Amino acid sequence: MVSRIRRFSFLLIVIFLFTSLTLFGQSKVGTAGFQFLKIAPSARGAGMASAFSAIANDASALYYNPAGAAHLSNYELLTNGIEYPAGVKLAYAGLVVPISPVFGNIGFSFTSLYLDEAMKVTEPMLGGQYGNWTGEYFFCYDYAGQVTYAKSLTDRFSVGVNLRYVRSTLDDRDNTSCQAFGGDVGTLYDTHFRSLKLGIVIANFGPDAAYSGSNDPDTLQHESFPLPMCFRVAVSAVPLDVGPNKVLIDIEGEHPSDNYERAYLGVEYSFNDLFFLRGGYKIGVDAEKWSAGAGLHVPIAIANLRVEGAYTDYSYLTNIKQLSVSLQF
Repeated sequence: MVSRIRRFSFLLIVIFLFTSLTLFGQSKVGTAGFQFLKIAPSARGAGMASAFSAIANDASALYYNPAGAAHLSNYELLTNGIEYPAGVKLAYAGLVVPISPVFGNIGFSFTSLYLDEAMKVTEPMLGGQYGNWTGEYFFCYDYAGQVTYAKSLTDRFSVGVNLRYVRSTLDDRDNTSCQAFGGDVGTLYDTHFRSLKLGIVIANFGPDAAYSGSNDPDTLQHESFPLPMCFRVAVSAVPLDVGPNKVLIDIEGEHPSDNYERAYLGVEYSFNDLFFLRGGYKIGVDAEKWSAGAGLHVPIAIANLRVEGAYTDYSYLTNIKQLSVSLQF
């Protein structure tokens, strides 16, 4: 029975890998909505340029590869915050709940991208003049709620599934908004050969969505748009593990539905599993090409506290800093 499962697991990985590599040959560039679903809600992963799909060994697996959540044996809570230019902020919270090796694990997460309250103005006049303030304010935001199920099918192979509800509101005053349901499927395979692991993820698939609810029907085209679906194939390894020193690397390729293919490289150095330094580089992107980060694990009375920070270079844009705090208990 176990051998059959292993053969099936290997066949599934080959099929996913072949499908992903076939898509890498395409160069279609389009548009998709709900772009905030692409933002990595973990300073650890961000410090490694989001090259984390074949590692996925903490609560951020709920985002990078849900199959990794199957290997967590403790409750783990992760919170993350990012502040972008123009007052745009992202908040994230994820929780992994271990059930049992037989039934698998479950997880829950919530992501919110929001803008500070802003003034509503009229349309600009001809000649480039600014519009006039209407005396009203508006508040816009995006959010996603997610449920995860992950299970190890063998000692080498695990799978995970995310089910997600997404909503975007452009104007809370007239309820100009749209909503959609989506999901992810991830696999994680431990080759048991020189610490190599293979991760494959199909993220953000689901039906199209369209905005509705505006009091002025001419302000929106009401055209439907897809979710930002992407395929990721990743390989991780541990090239150094001597005494308190350990080096972990992850290399992966991504094919998004709304852009060209890109590749990520991430490296993490840890000392005694307490202090961490990270770095990463992205190929095929206009900005956020390289990143760096650090982390500190502090055992406390009731849990293991982890504090992670990351810095991402956005080239001609403002560089982004983020902070993650997690508890494992």
